[in-house]
Amino acid sequence: MRIDMKMNILAKNILALEKSSLSKVRFAKTIYFVHKELIRNNLANKEDFKYIRMPLGPVPDGFMQLTSIDNEIKSERVKNIRLAYESIEYSTEAEFKGSDEERNVIEKTLKTLRDHNTSSLVNASHEDSSWKENKNGVLYYVTDLDMKNDLSMLCAAVNANNDSDNMQASLVRGMLQDIVSESTGLEYPD
Repeated sequence: MRIDMKMNILAKNILALEKSSLSKVRFAKTIYFVHKELIRNNLANKEDFKYIRMPLGPVPDGFMQLTSIDNEIKSERVKNIRLAYESIEYSTEAEFKGSDEERNVIEKTLKTLRDHNTSSLVNASHEDSSWKENKNGVLYYVTDLDMKNDLSMLCAAVNANNDSDNMQASLVRGMLQDIVSESTGLEYPD
């Protein structure tokens, strides 16, 4: 079992095997699902790194610093993107650095993820107990309950034209608990 997987190494290996650049939200969800599959195959630990509960699903802690942590991970702002949080794409020219087993699990996971649009990945990540039980901004590790949900949780890809609309709806659903709590707090202060 791998003891010391670092998020930037996993991120770089994913990008090395991916056929094209990945948008910010898709990349964060890809890291999450690949990490879970590596755990499932005893190639990673649940405690390798934490995730932050965000409205669009779990985001690896340190994700926003990837390009400053590892200069082989590149980010580029893409113009004419409808959603501001999707305007950054990540890529690398680095070679894959890991075991054959890791490569096989990552490639298999990426192949499955490619069949689903980003909003499907977001919605599937919302089904994990850690995401449901925590509030936005809380740090947590993947749990045994999260591991019960595998890639079969991904729903069939919806029309790509609706992906932006579906992501916007997921964003609102992801913020709903916080909105209700704040609104209730204003109406009924402690």
